[in-house]
Amino acid sequence: MTELAVKEQFVELRGSGLNFASIAEKLNISKTTLIQWSKIYQADICNLKQVHAEALRERFRLTSERHKYLHPNITKKPKTSYLNYRCTTPTCVRFNKSVRTKVILAAVYDFLNKHPFANKKAYDRYVPEMERIIKERNKETESLLRSLNVQLRNLAEHITGTKREIQEEEDTTLKKEYKRDLKEQLEKAAKLETQIKKLKQARERANDVILTYESFIELFQNLAQRIQNIESMAHLDFIIKKLFSNFVTDGKKVLQITQNSPFGELCGTLNPLDSVMVAPRGVEPLLTA
Repeated sequence: MTELAVKEQFVELRGSGLNFASIAEKLNISKTTLIQWSKIYQADICNLKQVHAEALRERFRLTSERHKYLHPNITKKPKTSYLNYRCTTPTCVRFNKSVRTKVILAAVYDFLNKHPFANKKAYDRYVPEMERIIKERNKETESLLRSLNVQLRNLAEHITGTKREIQEEEDTTLKKEYKRDLKEQLEKAAKLETQIKKLKQARERANDVILTYESFIELFQNLAQRIQNIESMAHLDFIIKKLFSNFVTDGKKVLQITQNSPFGELCGTLNPLDSVMVAPRGVEPLLTA
């Protein structure tokens, strides 16, 4: 692209309302150069801004006119939506067929009421697993904190430079642009500082998330009731996929439930007559929403 073409693109971008920082990133040209160009082509830029403003006003006017012809008394009948689980096991006779979510949930509630995850053996498995998870998350947190701190330091340098440019610049229009850039930089810095603060707080609370034996027993004894009180289907689906790997159904009722390990052990029963089957770790749910 020739220098003239780049300058024309700059004028077009400035005329559309983009700030110097965004244009510098888009064209890969220093902000100092762009500021010099803005002084040279200031008249062209102002004309383009007026054109864009007029186009927006015209678009708003046309939209308002169209709305006048709408019939305010006509209302659409709300559609009834049903949530379903669909079988994704190619070898299953019900492959690609769906079953109502309420069928699966009814079986889950009934199962959890009959088989609470509450015993000493389950707790002994729970503690080391949580310690392993906390250790991994702490490593990820430290890595993310280092990255965010680097971003914050770099941004602080840009903020210092922008403040200096505001003090030194005599052109009122350019000073206004620098102030806009500074506002964006300060907002970004505030967001980074909030992220860093939250990560540090999470790191400090990490070891407190391991439940005592009494709290563990209380949680799993009331698990069925807690799950039934969840209103978000996304949260319900997440929990179900953690606990169970598969449901065998005839479309109207659940015939068999397969659990993910170690939840089969947490139940305290592995009796096949209760339809409790333990799937190996890593087995993906065969029924997906």
